[in-house]
Amino acid sequence: MSNAPTKAIPKFPSTGKTTIALVSILLLASFFRFYNITEKGIFFHDEAAYLLEGRFLNSSMHFMIDLLRGKVQLSQAVESIQGFPMNSGHPTHTIFVFLASLITGTEDYMAFLVSAIFGILSVYLTYRLGTVMFGERVGLFSAVLLTLSAYHVYYSRSGFPETEAGFFVLLPTYLYYIYKKEKRESNRPLFYIGLLVGIGFTVKYRCFFVPIIFWFLEVRDYL
Repeated sequence: MSNAPTKAIPKFPSTGKTTIALVSILLLASFFRFYNITEKGIFFHDEAAYLLEGRFLNSSMHFMIDLLRGKVQLSQAVESIQGFPMNSGHPTHTIFVFLASLITGTEDYMAFLVSAIFGILSVYLTYRLGTVMFGERVGLFSAVLLTLSAYHVYYSRSGFPETEAGFFVLLPTYLYYIYKKEKRESNRPLFYIGLLVGIGFTVKYRCFFVPIIFWFLEVRDYL
């Protein structure tokens, strides 16, 4: 196992100028992702499917509440519950859409807001990860690239689970890097990192590669 000296984890952000730069980047990212998002509309079948699954959870919750209060009968379930049950294979994405519906109601744009929020959080995490690995300039530059990425902006304004999946790749990667740098004796952080990786897999099954990378790094350190 490597016994290299541990490097201090930098503070975020380290100067006032960096703070201004980071806030400006996040504001720009927010503009690109939120601008006129409630008027965008649905273009793809999968987006509609996720929305209907979120609507199913929302209307089911309200039906159960009304049932417990005696306002409806169980026989009214079919006519009261809207949407359709979760069968898309991305259950955590549907749950996030459902949580958004508790704030916005069952609007078509509730899934878009979820993607936009996770897209902005991913920009911030990109800054953090780039900074701890290579310094603040790289962190800021990486955040700018992601902010301006047409691909990332597109998915941040969609009803797809891609930005959430990206977030649950970046967050455990960042925490894992911190864990390795600080060389903690306790392995408890690995449990939480693994939990985040597992959540990422339930958001989008393509996140399966993340634990493989972590396993490889752990095995490498013990050789």
